[in-house]
Amino acid sequence: MTVDELKAQLKNGNLSGVYLFCGEEAFLRRYYLGELRAAILTDPAFDAFNRIVMEGEEIDFPRLSEALCSPPMMADKKLVEWHLADLSSLKETLLRKLTEFCEMAKDYPETVTVFVVDADCLDVGNLPKRPSKAYTELSKIMSVVCFERSGEAALAGWIARHFAHEGVRATRAVIEALLAQSGTSMDALSGEIVKLAAFVKQNGREEITEKDVEEVASRASESDAFGLTNAILEGNAPRAYACLQDMKGRKVEPTLAIASVARTYADLLTVRSCAEAGLSQKEIGARLRMHEYKVGLFLRAAKKRSAGQLEAALAFCSRADTASKTGMGIGGYLALEYLIARTL
Repeated sequence: MTVDELKAQLKNGNLSGVYLFCGEEAFLRRYYLGELRAAILTDPAFDAFNRIVMEGEEIDFPRLSEALCSPPMMADKKLVEWHLADLSSLKETLLRKLTEFCEMAKDYPETVTVFVVDADCLDVGNLPKRPSKAYTELSKIMSVVCFERSGEAALAGWIARHFAHEGVRATRAVIEALLAQSGTSMDALSGEIVKLAAFVKQNGREEITEKDVEEVASRASESDAFGLTNAILEGNAPRAYACLQDMKGRKVEPTLAIASVARTYADLLTVRSCAEAGLSQKEIGARLRMHEYKVGLFLRAAKKRSAGQLEAALAFCSRADTASKTGMGIGGYLALEYLIARTL
């Protein structure tokens, strides 16, 4: 399914079945997930009952099926979301279970299900000409929407529209300067657009100049979607805090951030255990289906922490996750900030 086809379904309200949102552009994944929610959840009084959110690298199919089968409350439709599923190794067993779930979903047209996966959790191949085998197989059973990075020409038009929405103007030269300085991530650019617009308005102007971009816009950093994980691996607390601040600005749900941190500590503990058992870097990679380079990063990070420290951090993540979902005790971003302070 193309993004334009998804737009048409959103416009017509013709939403049904199972969707998979994937691809490198996290900004667009979140945006269209928001549009999907807005189209389905139309009564604030019952939205909490008609939106079920779950996450995990491994999909809990019994739990997911239970959510699928329960009827919506005082509404025509309900939305079921599964985040953080790891489809990077689409084994026959997992594909079979996904196929069975999608077949079951046909009997419950009042439920819309969406899987939202990170870029590293599904290799889509080279679209549209050479999709990966996994992408091809998944496209046969569900509506797969890949949100790819936009080219600079498309981004230039997007930036111009957003500047206009903020009530300011920018020439093509200014937009090109912004792309050169701040990169092509929509997440980063959306923040820079708001910041630049506020700056020129504060100075009584309506047009942004190249000098404004040079003096005000942030320069593209090496941080990416895996910034928080990398910061933890490096033991870099300032960078970890910066990543959390960025997540807050993008309104990433704290439970998903906690799950990402927990996955990092679980992998660190597993890699450390394998190394202590005498496995080589190559053998660990093969056993965990993890790239050797990544294994090396985890091995170096694991050596800096004892098994007890890693176990304590993982246990804290579990408590923080429970607290975030129940509203009892420390939870949300405060829990993550406390975890960074304690472990980095």
